[in-house]
Amino acid sequence: MQNPKRKGKDYTAKRKQMREYYVQGMPVEEIASLFQLDVRTIHYHKNVDLKKHHCDWEQLRLESMLGEEHIEGKNQAFLAALIECFEQELQQLKAEPDPDKRLKRLERYANGYHKLVAAGRSTEPGAQIHDIAATVLRTLATMAKEATRLDVVEFVIEHMDAICDHIRKHYGRDA
Repeated sequence: MQNPKRKGKDYTAKRKQMREYYVQGMPVEEIASLFQLDVRTIHYHKNVDLKKHHCDWEQLRLESMLGEEHIEGKNQAFLAALIECFEQELQQLKAEPDPDKRLKRLERYANGYHKLVAAGRSTEPGAQIHDIAATVLRTLATMAKEATRLDVVEFVIEHMDAICDHIRKHYGRDA
């Protein structure tokens, strides 16, 4: 049964407005005052966006303050420094006469690289959503194949990228 207090209210539109004010830098207390709500209610809406829609207000605010170009510039500078360090280490690696020590050093760098890549993907909501969607579609294709529904298998395989993109757009940060 619907709560009579909520009848006719569009909380999605209000939440979007609250999020926009927050991203622009307005303090939660001011947003609460503007909407004549308790501060806890604003935090509730932040939580709903994060948990149900994977929309992190803090991340959006940070990106807004720093700008995408600034963040990308920092990422590029970090990557350039990392590559420079690796090139220096590569020279030392070439000079190492013991093949076991060379192998251990290479293994250490490869593990470090894979950890960095995995960490980047695990914090990117779009990547998580895409991975989940791809897994669901592969499972669907496998089940359809086992049920000899080759038409379903062909459809899923043919449209997998488009379906994943649609899901990412619908449930990702842009939603």
